[in-house]
Amino acid sequence: MTHEKDLYIDFDSTIVNSDKAISAIYNERYKDYDDFVPADWRKHSNWAYKNICPLIHKYEKDPSKTIKDYFGVQDFFDNLEFYGGCQEGYRSLNRKNLM
Repeated sequence: MTHEKDLYIDFDSTIVNSDKAISAIYNERYKDYDDFVPADWRKHSNWAYKNICPLIHKYEKDPSKTIKDYFGVQDFFDNLEFYGGCQEGYRSLNRKNLM
């Protein structure tokens, strides 16, 4: 008898550097604002990115929705980087049919 188990992989800022990708989107979208300061993903400390992406909170009607939307745009995936060894680990699980 085989018992299948679910495998959950935490993606966001666990196996990929989503903070760096979000910062890149923010920097590109807000770079022409007079009060723009580039986001430094290394200083990210809360989910809402308020400390490193303050212009989202200043200019967007719904900052939380804006940030959530960033996670689904092509620029997010274009700027996404795996943390060291995570991409190979993911591929290894896939080759073993564990995913």
